[in-house]
Amino acid sequence: QDQESTPYIAPKETYNIFVLGDSLAGGLMSGMMRVTQGDPALSVNGRFKEDSGLARPEFYNWNDALPRITESNTVDIAIILIGLNDAQSIREGSLRHAFGTPEWATAYGEAIRQVVAHLKEKGSALYWVELPRMRQDAYDESMRQISAIQAAEAKSLGIKF
Repeated sequence: QDQESTPYIAPKETYNIFVLGDSLAGGLMSGMMRVTQGDPALSVNGRFKEDSGLARPEFYNWNDALPRITESNTVDIAIILIGLNDAQSIREGSLRHAFGTPEWATAYGEAIRQVVAHLKEKGSALYWVELPRMRQDAYDESMRQISAIQAAEAKSLGIKF
């Protein structure tokens, strides 16, 4: 049976959908709450942190926050939208990896893998949402680079992108 016809999540009566990420995730969560309102099979909650991302855990560390989030919330389906603030250097100890370098891509991929590993460990079905197009060409190009890494990691980890 191919992957497209295999259920991505076990069928059940109700699903707890949890949206997480940066400020874009806040908008996505609000929209999902509106469209699912009144549907007893779907409950939408989430956690978003403006100005956060995966590149600067010293500002907000999603990998430290996830255990607390999943302890206090049932997360059947996790929808991740993050990256708006990630076009900046990543620090690893005394090293700084400049955005756009292979080292940056490797470190960013590792941060993604940590997020995914925690949510998979909790049995959540994962959906990673691609960053939208941006008006400014240079910023849009940065978001395309980030989205490409996210898409590659999602594919390699077997999650929906």
